[in-house]
Amino acid sequence: MIKQLEAQIATLQTRIESLRNAEADVRLSQQNVNDTAISLIREMREGMSGDDVKALQALLAADSEIYPEGLISGFYGRLTVRAVMRFQKKHGLDQVGRVGPKTLEKLRKELNKISLKLEKDDDDDDDDNDRNERVVCLFNPPGHMIAPGWLRKNPKPGKSDRERLIPNCRRGGTGTTTPPSTDTTAPIILDLMATSTTATSTLIKWVTNESATSRVWFGILSPVVIATSTSKAGSNTLVQSHEIGLSGLTASTTYRYIAVSKDTFGNAATSSEASFLTQ
Repeated sequence: MIKQLEAQIATLQTRIESLRNAEADVRLSQQNVNDTAISLIREMREGMSGDDVKALQALLAADSEIYPEGLISGFYGRLTVRAVMRFQKKHGLDQVGRVGPKTLEKLRKELNKISLKLEKDDDDDDDDNDRNERVVCLFNPPGHMIAPGWLRKNPKPGKSDRERLIPNCRRGGTGTTTPPSTDTTAPIILDLMATSTTATSTLIKWVTNESATSRVWFGILSPVVIATSTSKAGSNTLVQSHEIGLSGLTASTTYRYIAVSKDTFGNAATSSEASFLTQ
């Protein structure tokens, strides 16, 4: 009887261990879905977008002389073109502004020196309740230094001297850098206006005292409410001079709008409500 019980216990222990191993495999698979190592496979040119463009921009931003703007948007725009040309000049390649086979080979060598990953972003940068966007992060072992280009000057008075362009992966190591800033001051929105208004479109412009995102919420009712049902347009690119175009408008109609700008620390500023009349 005792031997039978011991045999049953041994069988149960084996099954429990198998279940634990299976659970660990599932967790690892889930982590691999959300946290993906970055590789550069395709050639790239202006107008393209994707996670590999984010990786390209992150690599270029490591050198502030190559990519001083340091915008990691995932869109291959004019700033990225100019940065690629500087990278090509530095490495003795033809300065064409697009990533061909030779430039791609050089970039892969640079990428092999570091561990960039894609990690699920828990921040809702565009206020639309979508937290599924992935961001580039650095898997950096303790004691390793951060590339100088990824530590940029902070233009806002009263903030920490430097801020990180590439955050550490939450499941990765933490490199040597300055302590995180505790900034809680929102940007200041100035000179809000609607310009170049036609029967069906207009251009909303404003400036902020620090780099921040751009978003406009608009409609024909007052007050304008920030909600998923309200029309909006914008960009997550951090800039100080903001221009957001609104299209598909109705002629001879008064529209109300507000502008929202959020800095890199998540501090958001909302303008007073303004209006414009389409032609």
